[in-house]
Amino acid sequence: MMAKSYYNVLCFFNNNSKEYKDLFLLTTLTHKTDITTYTIEGACGNSDTTMISVIDCTIPDPHVYIPNVFSPNGDGENDVLYVRGEGITGLEFIVFNRWGEKIFESVDVNHGWDGTFKGIKCMSGVYTYMANVTFSNLQQVVKTGTITLLR
Repeated sequence: MMAKSYYNVLCFFNNNSKEYKDLFLLTTLTHKTDITTYTIEGACGNSDTTMISVIDCTIPDPHVYIPNVFSPNGDGENDVLYVRGEGITGLEFIVFNRWGEKIFESVDVNHGWDGTFKGIKCMSGVYTYMANVTFSNLQQVVKTGTITLLR
């Protein structure tokens, strides 16, 4: 039998109108995967019902993986450098050349660096990066390091 835990659930009720009128935080004892129906009755006799699905947003070990070498040579392997990690919901990824000039920037985990700057292939060498990553549990990780580009 699974143990039950307390979870905070953010709820909106609209009393059948198009505006969100009430916002409150509900603390409930539930299993991580429960779907529960709640009925709230107001002081004036109004009531509303909503179904809440509890989602466990904990990430046991949030980490960011950025390779330290890639080879954008057109062979279909390691041609694009991506930031990866479980539960990433936000990203700012910037690559700099050896003079500190920003040569690549992305806010999308599916848009990686292909080893070019302004459409021109960058030379083999070492580049620096900064990645500011937000996870689904709202934890942020800032990671800096170097990337070796091999042609």
